[in-house]
Amino acid sequence: MGKQGLLLDPRRPIKDIPPEQFAEMYSISTREHRYSRDHKFKCLIIEVLERAFALGCYSLENLERFKLLTGRMSKASYQHLPGLNVERIPDLIADLWQYSTGSGIFARAKSNTGLNENALAYIFSILTVARSQAVRLLQWQEIDFARGIWDMNPAHDKIKLPNRVRSIVLSSGALAMLDLIKSRHEDCSPYAYVFVPPRKGAHLNDAGFKVCIRQINAKRIEHGLEPYLDYGARDKEQQPRIITQHATARACFATWAADREGINTSFRQSVIELCLLHQNPNIRPYGYAYNRSALIHDRRIVLEDWSDCCLSKCEELRALAAKTKQDHPTQD
Repeated sequence: MGKQGLLLDPRRPIKDIPPEQFAEMYSISTREHRYSRDHKFKCLIIEVLERAFALGCYSLENLERFKLLTGRMSKASYQHLPGLNVERIPDLIADLWQYSTGSGIFARAKSNTGLNENALAYIFSILTVARSQAVRLLQWQEIDFARGIWDMNPAHDKIKLPNRVRSIVLSSGALAMLDLIKSRHEDCSPYAYVFVPPRKGAHLNDAGFKVCIRQINAKRIEHGLEPYLDYGARDKEQQPRIITQHATARACFATWAADREGINTSFRQSVIELCLLHQNPNIRPYGYAYNRSALIHDRRIVLEDWSDCCLSKCEELRALAAKTKQDHPTQD
């Protein structure tokens, strides 16, 4: 067992682990890069130690020492996951669609006429502002077409707390994509996955999203076009990093919703946060106990506008979305 394994050995009582070893475990996770998730890891360690202290299994002195040892690692020093500038989202959607269909600069051999479902899932994740895992593991039973709602499986949610909002409002663009996929799939039974991998495996994996962007970037560079990179996030060689699905789908939406340049319409922050499925009881310890509204109608307005923005440069998807809106109006 390696050094890191010894630090994580579950057989060792927590009272026997000095704060220096907890701090070393934390430093291992931040050795190469510092991301926002590493700060969450530190907060998780503190939460565990605070619970251990409350149960009499850890001393307050050691708890405070861990905080002191890691206190110099300021949250401001972390790098966020690389994402795209929100102004380029319509271009990315158009490229993902062409990449999926094998058209434009992404033309494929005539014998390969299927849709690339990694690219379709990428587009769907942007339209729904959803996390990767929830999209990749999405099953048909979670979709209510009549209501235009995706009731996420709690097992696929990042937050496992009970009684939290997990409904995702589906815009006409997202519903149009589901209709398209359903028309091309042989198995649309309740437990079948919506997005099917091109080769082996029951569902898509996270690597497929990365492959999409790498191949799209390679083609864009080949044709003298700007690749999709985050110039504010640099690797060890100080080169701009390739965008990630998480930051592109979620950070772009949050930025767009908060600062819609040239449009004199603003959205309530509570609606934006629910679109992201953010519910922080530490900010509002009693608010979610009393106000239990899922704000479906308000979220639909926001996500329809977001869909219109995203599909503004993709004529085919825009036409499908318009037909869906006309043929299947949803009632909130």
